[in-house]
Amino acid sequence: GDARVTRTTGSAQLLALILQRRGIGAAVIEAHGGHLVKAVADNLCASFDDPTTAIHAALAVHEAFAEYSDNQLPEARIEVAIGLGHGQILDLDGEDCFGDEVNLAFKLGEDIAEGTETLVTGSVRAQLGQHPWRLEQRQQRIAGLDLPYWAVL
Repeated sequence: GDARVTRTTGSAQLLALILQRRGIGAAVIEAHGGHLVKAVADNLCASFDDPTTAIHAALAVHEAFAEYSDNQLPEARIEVAIGLGHGQILDLDGEDCFGDEVNLAFKLGEDIAEGTETLVTGSVRAQLGQHPWRLEQRQQRIAGLDLPYWAVL
């Protein structure tokens, strides 16, 4: 995690690593027609025209970081956890976005997904129709509520 990196490399090197992560992620998002809404620390929030494109972009992000990490020392390897939602959002002129699906996607990506996982909400799953991925349904209990989600495999 970042706390370990901070202890071993120092905050200036950590900042450089975060900026490098942003650059790699942003390039892949843009290459897939996505719009980078905001970046906070090493978290990126992006929007896409449809869930299928978002999943393709998520898998490409994982691939880009795997290629980057192949040439790095173990402590500089990068794995990203991704959460995707689908639905109406309040977009504040491309500076920030809000909505239930934004919150769920963030929860999936930040708190539940591990390593190179891409997790999607039920709303994303419902929009997919025919797709090439295997999806594994999972469930997490959060604040007394059962949250179903799917892992893209």
